[in-house]
Amino acid sequence: MYTCPLLPSAFLEENDTSFGSSLFYEKTDCIEWLNQQRKQSVLYISFGSIFVPSPEELKTIAEGVKRSQKPFLWVLRPKSATHTLAEILPNGFLEDTGEQGLIVPWYPQVQVLSHPAVGAFLTHCGWNSTLESISTGVPLIAYPIFSDQPLNAKFLCDFWNVGVLLRRDAYDTIESSDVDLKVRNALEDEGEILRKRCRELREMARRAVQAHGSARFHMEEFIRSLCKSDSKCNEGMLSCIRSSMVKEAFGPQRSRKTEVPDTSWESPISVCFPRSPLNSLAIKLHSCGL
Repeated sequence: MYTCPLLPSAFLEENDTSFGSSLFYEKTDCIEWLNQQRKQSVLYISFGSIFVPSPEELKTIAEGVKRSQKPFLWVLRPKSATHTLAEILPNGFLEDTGEQGLIVPWYPQVQVLSHPAVGAFLTHCGWNSTLESISTGVPLIAYPIFSDQPLNAKFLCDFWNVGVLLRRDAYDTIESSDVDLKVRNALEDEGEILRKRCRELREMARRAVQAHGSARFHMEEFIRSLCKSDSKCNEGMLSCIRSSMVKEAFGPQRSRKTEVPDTSWESPISVCFPRSPLNSLAIKLHSCGL
């Protein structure tokens, strides 16, 4: 079963980092390390919960990160309990970067991306990571691996202009020199431009989940279309479902006299909620006998 990304609408309004999604136990004991770093100076590296780069790609990435000499926080764990970090990283990497970075098996990602020391995010471009990075205003270094990730990376780098892409060569490999270049660009030259664009997208997403925003408008349209397609669902049921759904997803309804949907947020990004409106919709429709 596919689980939709968890991005609470409140997270766009307030810097609430208590929400997020994780398949692993989250350690929070390296906040002190981040607190010691300069503002927007740290590269955060994570490739999600399921797909990870190959051992050869991990070594190339590690060599490029080391060459950049930028501080980094890397979420990395061996795929097998019989392996160690030293075995999946280049020889001497842990010793050579002991003062430069920190490697942890897992970390609460929303808290990391919200920390002022984090300046860029090297990611596989999974949808959760994409939403969380844009919503916290952190530019991305895109290294897609599988599934929807290449398409997400395309939008991030070529359409939304909030990231830079690690490009594979004709042999489907990357060079450590390109990793070094993209890391330094994201944290130095291009960083502020990318961050500004992230903030603009964050503001668009924030408007979309407000009372008259496009997210609320399209959710109501979705509910209405479902009810119209089934003769069992009359206007009374529609009103009941819509009222319940809107309250759960967006809070109490405001006056509808001047309600005009904000269509400025027309990108593929969608906003999900701590209590899924679609789940609530399914429950309501079931209670109506549908």
